[in-house]
Amino acid sequence: MTAQLPVAPKMLSSGLPDKEELTWKEQPGGKQYFFSAFYDDREGGHVRIVSLVDRETKPPKFCRVWYQEAGKTGLSGNLSTNGNVVRPAKLERNPKRGKYSASLYHCDVKGLPKPLAVSLMEDRHSARVGNVPILKVIDKSRPSNWDANKLRRKIGVCVETALFEYSNFMRLIEFVEVYRTLGAEHFILYNYTGDPVMNPVIRAYVQQG
Repeated sequence: MTAQLPVAPKMLSSGLPDKEELTWKEQPGGKQYFFSAFYDDREGGHVRIVSLVDRETKPPKFCRVWYQEAGKTGLSGNLSTNGNVVRPAKLERNPKRGKYSASLYHCDVKGLPKPLAVSLMEDRHSARVGNVPILKVIDKSRPSNWDANKLRRKIGVCVETALFEYSNFMRLIEFVEVYRTLGAEHFILYNYTGDPVMNPVIRAYVQQG
């Protein structure tokens, strides 16, 4: 058994909360922000980290996964990590222009137990944690009785951000109704500009559920 690195920093000395605090967490330097991390059991197991990254900043290259300290139970104990539990981090950026890009970090954890938490680091061999945010990993695994043939497939649609006071409400209605005809049941829209023509249409759909 390999030696363990020191227990997680004081910020986690009392353990992690039972529920993830879904707030932005700043990476030292103020150029990257992390929102949440979740475990995906597809393809052998990955941790996905939702982030916002400055396009001109060199991103971290590695993930460090954290586990419960030996002999502890629940989330009340400290966290610890094994020196070998460091994996490459693959960054997937939104291709659109802008100072910051919405991004996903993909941490391959094949062959490892489900981690309790994860952090990102620039150097594989660094044991320094400092103020690096440590994110609780939300388990999004499929239930043990999951059967794709028995479950009804629900379709969701994520709509591209409407910018510059976009007001073509007829196009939006057409878009939504076509996808509803095809089976879509849930839509996610990013209404940044709050156009007065579009807002009543959006509110009407929200009220419909």
